[in-house]
Amino acid sequence: MFTTEPQSSFAAHSNAHVIVSSSEELEEAVEALSGTGGTIYLKASDVPYDIDIRDLESSAGEAIRITSHDPENEAVVSGVYVDNASYLSIDGLTVDASEAEEERADWLPDIFVRDSDNIALTDLKMEGTAEGMLDKTGDVDKAANAIRVTGSEDVLISDNEISHYFHAVSIAGVENVAVTGNDIYALQGDGIRGGGVKDVLVGNNHIHDLLGSSNDINHPDMIQFWTKWPVGVTNENITISDNILDTGTGMAAQGILVQNEAYFSKGDPLEGVLAKGLTITNNIVHTGVHHGIAVGSYQDVQIHDNTVLWNEGSGLVLNTGEEPVSTAPWILVRGSPDTEMTGNVALSITLDETDLHEDNYALDYTNSAAANYAYDHVIGLSPFGTDDLRDLQFRPDSALNGTMGSSYSTWQASDEPVDPVVITSNVTEDRAALEFSAEFSTVDGQLIDTDEGDYIWTFDDGVVLEGPSVIRAFDQENGPFEVRLDIQLPDGRTASEEYMFEAGTNDLFMMDFDDLNATFPTLSTNLVDPQGTADDVDGVLTLDGTTHFQISNNEAEMGNLETLSVSVDFKPDDFNEQDGWLLYWPNGVNIRITEEQGIWATIKTDQGTYEMRSADGALSEGQWSTINVQFDGPANKLSLRLDGEYVDQTEAFGTVFANTHPLVLGEPHQDRSALGEVDNLELSSPRSAMYDGTEDTGARTDDDSPFDIENPDRDFEPDAPTDTGGSPRMDPDPNGDPRDDDREDEDRGDEDRGDDDRGGRSDRPATEERDDPSSVNTPDDRDTSEDQGNEASEDDTGEAPASPPQIDVNTPASDPGLMAPPVTTEVISPEIPAVAAPGFRPAPDPSGSEPLDATMQEASAANGASPAQATGLSGSQATIEDLFEMDTWQFNPPEDPQLTQPDPTIMMTASGVPIASASSQDSAFFFDILNSDGTSDDMRDVRFDEESREDQMEEWLVL
Repeated sequence: MFTTEPQSSFAAHSNAHVIVSSSEELEEAVEALSGTGGTIYLKASDVPYDIDIRDLESSAGEAIRITSHDPENEAVVSGVYVDNASYLSIDGLTVDASEAEEERADWLPDIFVRDSDNIALTDLKMEGTAEGMLDKTGDVDKAANAIRVTGSEDVLISDNEISHYFHAVSIAGVENVAVTGNDIYALQGDGIRGGGVKDVLVGNNHIHDLLGSSNDINHPDMIQFWTKWPVGVTNENITISDNILDTGTGMAAQGILVQNEAYFSKGDPLEGVLAKGLTITNNIVHTGVHHGIAVGSYQDVQIHDNTVLWNEGSGLVLNTGEEPVSTAPWILVRGSPDTEMTGNVALSITLDETDLHEDNYALDYTNSAAANYAYDHVIGLSPFGTDDLRDLQFRPDSALNGTMGSSYSTWQASDEPVDPVVITSNVTEDRAALEFSAEFSTVDGQLIDTDEGDYIWTFDDGVVLEGPSVIRAFDQENGPFEVRLDIQLPDGRTASEEYMFEAGTNDLFMMDFDDLNATFPTLSTNLVDPQGTADDVDGVLTLDGTTHFQISNNEAEMGNLETLSVSVDFKPDDFNEQDGWLLYWPNGVNIRITEEQGIWATIKTDQGTYEMRSADGALSEGQWSTINVQFDGPANKLSLRLDGEYVDQTEAFGTVFANTHPLVLGEPHQDRSALGEVDNLELSSPRSAMYDGTEDTGARTDDDSPFDIENPDRDFEPDAPTDTGGSPRMDPDPNGDPRDDDREDEDRGDEDRGDDDRGGRSDRPATEERDDPSSVNTPDDRDTSEDQGNEASEDDTGEAPASPPQIDVNTPASDPGLMAPPVTTEVISPEIPAVAAPGFRPAPDPSGSEPLDATMQEASAANGASPAQATGLSGSQATIEDLFEMDTWQFNPPEDPQLTQPDPTIMMTASGVPIASASSQDSAFFFDILNSDGTSDDMRDVRFDEESREDQMEEWLVL
């Protein structure tokens, strides 16, 4: 381990003082002080100095320092060349070789030290000529390297500002070298790199905001060590600690890469020889490539207390002309005996093939419900990167804060009197919504008291919300969007913070099959059509047993679904003797068309597999139907609809991780495909019925602000939102196949979701054009006016009530069908009350005070429950208002076959409008009052005396 840092200051520096104003005078001064030591001061000059020092054999008592005469007006140096010199310190200068680079060899860096000892390069300002990312187009010139040190020992490179170079610091064949405290940025290549080194410290450096280069020119690394050169010299005792490696708003680069290439190189003197001694501690790495920290073929490796985070806004261009790709970084060690890793935080922490997550912490970037979801632990992770290191701190309420990872990740209050901090969180029940919170803002070094002060959130589309925490849903995906948080404290102090963010979408995938070979910008699909029959009918997909259409797996957006809606139009051409697969998605939704012309649908969640069936004969050969399966995990609901009408529903629990297998329309194996034509496949994750909406009502403009906040340092004039596309994310652990199937899994492919404009068809009856692409159409060749057992009745004015609203499969929050709808006399499943429910209408507004005239309609005559008169409350007349105030009651009657047997739901109606439902099961009688939006609330228990139960029940059933 590195123990002794080289010196930069010696007593001999005060032995003499010489002021020079030209390179010639500088050369003479060095020669004059070579036997005595002293300090040479360079006066600022219009002509840069050229420092060229060779064969300076000095001792500590003869040490020479070269610095600026006026620290406020630093001298400029065009280059430094040191060869075979000792005890030389160079500091306090500006290095600008922009003109000299054209006159010297391309390989020469701006500062080159070779075969020397006790050399210090400190407090230098070095700026190269790099102007952008380097690739093979030649549009951007390759810049020079900043510092190179070879064959030297006892060298200090510290507290320098180095920017706009290719590589910043390179060391090779050196011993006892410290590279510390440097600010390095805007590089095309590597930050700190080296090979064949011994006793080296790389510490307290800040490497950030890189220009980058395409990977077909150079694989950029913030810190990298190798072997193979110098030949025959391995690495020994390297310490990499306390560094901040943050690609920020720049291009991605590998964080810390320490390899031993010579180990695997045939004929190399070091073939099969492990490098020895590597310590990597207390670093923070924020980047967008896999290798956050990667080590190979070392012995005695210590990796402790590092934080490795994904910078989604930072990507790597793999090949010239391609778009940057961003991936979550990990910690990976291979082939390295005697390795210890503890206290680290990263996507994964792996030694060879073993995950070391017991003494480390693995983050999850995809499952927002997971306890290790990264965005719930880190204050300011952003898809756009960040140039504020405070954004990489752990949240004060995180279990990681102060216990795991780098000390740079431990939360610390700002020194600012008022420091606004914006954090965002996903809303589980609505993927298109975000929660914005100011809870981690600070005042005078303490967390803010959110009960005090005013909090105004101004979005770039003009919407303004108030409060320390607000929720808002967005109509379009991604962004970028921008919000400004303005805080005003009771004492009058104000502060503002601007924050960029992305928003999600409820839509996952849509395709109308007008073009079977359509491509999507971020999602991979595949059509299998060996006989060229898939497009026999224009604008649809034909399934004939040999064709199928596939959406590849590994799409992260389909990997953590609290809700899921799958809708597809299907026209059967024939019905197999065995059930045919219309849609096969092992860890998602499966839809089979039965021999009896029905629908058999299943869904798999992390809690189990649930199924639903339609009645036999629900489908007709040659007739188009829209089949929809909708899962609402937070509401524990699963439903099957045909042409917008409920045919079955059940309880279902959990979360869907569907991206572990491809989604396939058709099943070409073993002659098990549904046969017919397919159109309009739609996948979405709609808002849950449990989510009561977003807090963006009552929006006002800036002119309505309750206070006037002046912020002269910020001009908030956001541009209109633009779509920049999403960033790829890691997939969660796979779930198993829900059925016993001997098929091998399809090959995985990289993908993202895509959108496709919907178009009409001319070869089949046209569907009604949808204003909302997520809504359900009823194909015109199906009779939507057919009586489904819920005839509209006239109200007491003699006018027929309005026709029921069309059901939208993708907005369950306003969908009363998720509650128990009116039922028919047909029992579809013995476990589930029949739920065919076209035209379920909301209950009337409970604003009247007149008694309600209602009747109970019998759900199943076979059950023996007799029709009853409408109810009363405590033996008295009840108003509509009273009825709605009651919400819900549960009755626990004595043993009675008529009430204790499972009973289908019966509905109470008023003027033909359902207002309440009642059912009995497991010795409990349930009476469920429906709110005006078709929902119900909690249940209350009421008991009847055994002798008078029938009288009380009859009395209660009279208004």
